[in-house]
Amino acid sequence: MLTSLQEQTLGQIVTNALDVAFPAAQIEVWVEGVSVFSRAFGYLDSQTRKHQAQADTRFDLASLSMIFTTAAFMTLVDDGMVAIDQPVRDVLPEFSGLRKIAAHPRRDAPGELVEFYPRGADLVNTRKVTFRHLLAHNSGLPAWLPLHLVESEMRAAGKPATHIDYTLRDMVTGTQFAYPPESRVVFSDVGYLILGFAIERLGRKPLRQVLRERVVDPLGMLSVCFGSLPCDDVAPTEYDEARGRRLCGEAHDQNVASLGGVGGHSGLFAHARDVARLGEMFRTGGAPLLNARTVADMTRQQSSEDSVRRGLGFALHSDNELASSFPFSDRAYGHLGFTGTSLWVDPNRALVVACLTNHAYFGNKNDDAMNTFRSTLHRALAAMIPER
Repeated sequence: MLTSLQEQTLGQIVTNALDVAFPAAQIEVWVEGVSVFSRAFGYLDSQTRKHQAQADTRFDLASLSMIFTTAAFMTLVDDGMVAIDQPVRDVLPEFSGLRKIAAHPRRDAPGELVEFYPRGADLVNTRKVTFRHLLAHNSGLPAWLPLHLVESEMRAAGKPATHIDYTLRDMVTGTQFAYPPESRVVFSDVGYLILGFAIERLGRKPLRQVLRERVVDPLGMLSVCFGSLPCDDVAPTEYDEARGRRLCGEAHDQNVASLGGVGGHSGLFAHARDVARLGEMFRTGGAPLLNARTVADMTRQQSSEDSVRRGLGFALHSDNELASSFPFSDRAYGHLGFTGTSLWVDPNRALVVACLTNHAYFGNKNDDAMNTFRSTLHRALAAMIPER
């Protein structure tokens, strides 16, 4: 257990970041399966300050959704329905053929292109891309595609929703590559969109239903769901100029919004207690969802580039002092979400820490403050909870 002084220290770290890095937050810290710190901070209406964040407030998980998608896929692996080193095209025949390497739009500036590798230098045979590559973010696929811009243009032209959905899915599975597989490590929303499509094909059900049946319900994570949600008890995020409103209960990620709010890379909402519950499942070896050998494979290094190390779905401990994982042991693993969310597990400390915020409320501002907050919080926890 933490002392009252340690609890005060953690509370002060979060309070200092309120209205600087985020308007609202939930922090859940578990040690050896016991919750030692569980608090909500801030307001859901930062101007009027009438509605405080509560323990059951849901936050937009953004890319932290990928860990849930990964867990669902790995249950299919454990059940023998697919192999981790199986070519993706075996499950998704539309992901086939030789593809060029090309520059792709930047996420933060879609009118500009980013190159990860000299364009046109090689052709990539999709047969060589496996599910392991998707999970380790070294598949060769681009980081991002402007699906929401295509969706907006088609909607303005009066195209029916089903036609738009098919077009966007074809855009994802038909994408050109950004680099040869295994030559780089590039965090890819596109790879996880494809993984989500594969889960649907294998499970013969919509992704929303597969995740609920295989991950959410078995772990009793009642708060975990895709939007759209009533805004009564959801932390709002950014004011979206394109949608003409502040987002609340609908996905911040524009691409997952264009796909109806459900995607393998983003779209889930939850509270911190349920996110910590998922982390604890991994820390204790995977039961009741996964085999211990599967979790061990997920949490060992599968790809790396510079200080970036990745397992299957998970980011691994980095020796970069600015990384949020740096204060933890070298066995730590976890994930971040663009909206200001994170989950980290440190087996050496029997520690699980889920931190949910709505940093995206401020748009792209104050990223330095968010990074400093994460590092400060994790350094404090590492000092308070010694390695076993």
